[in-house]
Amino acid sequence: MSRNRQAASAPLVAGLDWAEAARGASSGLSVLVVGGLVQPLVGVLTPVLGAVWLIVVAVAAFGVAGRRIGTATAPSRQGAVCAVLAYLFVLPLVVYANQGLDVAQAAGTTVTAVVVGGLVGHLRGRSAVRAHARTRPNTT
Repeated sequence: MSRNRQAASAPLVAGLDWAEAARGASSGLSVLVVGGLVQPLVGVLTPVLGAVWLIVVAVAAFGVAGRRIGTATAPSRQGAVCAVLAYLFVLPLVVYANQGLDVAQAAGTTVTAVVVGGLVGHLRGRSAVRAHARTRPNTT
């Protein structure tokens, strides 16, 4: 049974650059933590921005995490994995601060991480292909 489970999960992780995934998750985690620490100050200085600050920070953090595609063969999946890992790493702090887990919020944030990280990873992958095509010598 474990072999079947391994075979079924292998395509999901195949082609990912795990060193870059760790770097991307770390970058995203840093943005999430700093943004969360700054939120009370932003709320005092600009109440309108303070109300949406954590949403803006989360989207920015997932974008920062999703940029780290490295040598992944599936850049959109790499970006999504980086963003979700960043969120999973900060989730214990969120649970502690809120004194519990809001499942709907966690699910929505995870979906946002997948979408934003995947989109940024996809765009980075496309720009990397274009840059590689421009630097490759013309052999015709």
